[in-house]
Amino acid sequence: MFTAPLCFKRRLDRRGYLQFRSWRLYAEPGLERHQVAVWLYKEQLTVEYRDAQLVQYSVAYQPDGKHFREVTAPQLYETPYRSPQLPLWQFGDDEWLKILRLPQVSKRKARPQLEAAQERLFA
Repeated sequence: MFTAPLCFKRRLDRRGYLQFRSWRLYAEPGLERHQVAVWLYKEQLTVEYRDAQLVQYSVAYQPDGKHFREVTAPQLYETPYRSPQLPLWQFGDDEWLKILRLPQVSKRKARPQLEAAQERLFA
């Protein structure tokens, strides 16, 4: 059985991260507020902008086969979209968080409906 890759559109925030499902993933700070394509194919998640790969992640699924259990192994690619501003500090790979799991959001409870009726103003 052939499964086609899935494509999703996301917008990068001002720090170069995107939010996908319950994760915040690093892509590229030079493309802040730009729309990127997120390709999901089996255990590979790739972020592209104008056919240029920005980063690729490995994903592992939970037993339901839909939700991610973990996202690992970011592979950053050199792109022409790097910010011309040099960073103030150089961070090593162990000091820089490229993958952040977002807290689970619980569904809101419906507000109880009031059982009051307004009387007619004029007869």
